[in-house]
Amino acid sequence: MAADPQDATVEELITYYRGVSGEHENWDDYRAAMVAEGRLVIRFRPGHAYGQLPG
Repeated sequence: MAADPQDATVEELITYYRGVSGEHENWDDYRAAMVAEGRLVIRFRPGHAYGQLPG
């Protein structure tokens, strides 16, 4: 969970944001918001996929 504007979680959230939306107009505001909202990054690896493959 983002606990400090300079911590690794916030850096990862910035990397994600840049990949999806490009540059933010104010990274300091973004960092503060991530901490205030307690944002976090969750990764998961699916073990199985069910259904039909196209083709």
